[in-house]
Amino acid sequence: MRFPWRYLLVIAALMAGALLLPGCGGSNTQFCEIAATSVEERTEAEINEFYKQLEAAAPSEIKGDVAVLRGGWKDLEFTFGGGEATRPREVSDAARNVFQFVGEVCGTEGGVYLIYPDMGF
Repeated sequence: MRFPWRYLLVIAALMAGALLLPGCGGSNTQFCEIAATSVEERTEAEINEFYKQLEAAAPSEIKGDVAVLRGGWKDLEFTFGGGEATRPREVSDAARNVFQFVGEVCGTEGGVYLIYPDMGF
């Protein structure tokens, strides 16, 4: 009886395809592992390091948003006349995108650190 090489090739192709599915690739896995640690309390320097690691592991579709968060996680805008502080729109949009990506791809919540104007941090 001959070995069914054709079946072996089909199985290998299916396994390779499974690795390319969203949420299964190495980059997504590493990104998700780092994002899951966003529930930990950190100092400012540790948050900067968190974003550095998160950006390095970020898949291409979310890398730009993580870069915006890395550069602007503590940015606040103040209105003239004593209005309340808000985040710059691009930081809020990036945070929303990363949070949504982490929920959909990683199956968890989190992945972002931001200064909250109403809490001071």
